[in-house]
Formats: sequence, structure tokens, C-alpha cells
Amino acid sequence: MTKLEIVWVYGGSGAGKETFIHQVYSNSPELLREFGWEHKHIGVCNESLQWVARFPGDTIAEQKRPELAKLLPLVAQDYEVVLVKGQDIDLALGTPLKVKQRIPQATHTIIFIDVAPNELFQRVIHKPWWSGVLKRAEEEGWLEEQIDRLQDIRSQFNFVTINGNASGHFKKER
Repeated sequence: MTKLEIVWVYGGSGAGKETFIHQVYSNSPELLREFGWEHKHIGVCNESLQWVARFPGDTIAEQKRPELAKLLPLVAQDYEVVLVKGQDIDLALGTPLKVKQRIPQATHTIIFIDVAPNELFQRVIHKPWWSGVLKRAEEEGWLEEQIDRLQDIRSQFNFVTINGNASGHFKKER
């Protein structure tokens, strides 16, 4: 029996989390090989892609994201690898750790997509929710907080950093 792997994908806004997930799910040979997922039944927690705050004051993430801790064990029953788009609220709620406790037999991985701050900011200003009121310092502050929270749990997960810069190819950083 193949071991289940739960994979949380993190990075700043505009890092390419959803793009990475879609590329893996569409069977990108390079990514499947890079992560050892060839010939594995891969699923995506679609709710993790849908339940995100899309504009300032959007409460959907706050209302729905707590449900992921209960939902992921159910989704995982049908797959060998489950990809989850991580959000800062998941770290604040301790959701990755709760899922790990609920599915202790699985391998639990966090992938962090690393993008240079200048490039990240150039991407995020094109997001539909972006407002000129938000400043680069706020974006950098959110990213720093995410990194701090990931550092707090890093030792409890397989942790992989990948380069998400403009090359268009996600590669593990060695």
C-alpha cells in the first residue's frame, strides 16, 4: 500500500501557489519527477483554492478555512497525494498540525515557494483584489509573519523550498 502524503503549498501572495498546484494536478512530468509523485493518484483540496480572501474585509477564509481540518481526512481517503493551498489563517489556526494529528500515518509536507520580494510585489499588484491603498511594506510584513509561523512548525513536517521566480519552472532549492 502506498503511503499518503498531505502537501501544504505556501508562499507570499503572487508566489504561484495555485499555479504550482494546477501544474502538478495536470501531470507536469518535470514536477512529478522532481517530487517523486510519478504514478501516484494526486488530488487537490478544491476548497483550499476556493476559500481564500479575495479582497480586504472578505470573511470567507475566516468562516470556511477552519473546516479544512475535518475535510482533509475525508478528501485524503481517495488519493495518494493531496495538495492544499495554504493560507496564513491556516497557520494561525494550527490547521496543518491538526491535520497531522488526525492522519498520523501520512507523510506531511510543506512546500514553500520562494520568490524575490521585488518580483513578488510586481505580481501581487496585478491581483484582482489589489488596492493601491495596500503598500509593499504590508505585503512584506504578511510574508515575514508567514515565514515566522512556518519556522515554528518546520521541524514537524517534511519541508521543501522551491524557487518560484519568473523562469516558469518550479525547482527545488538545493
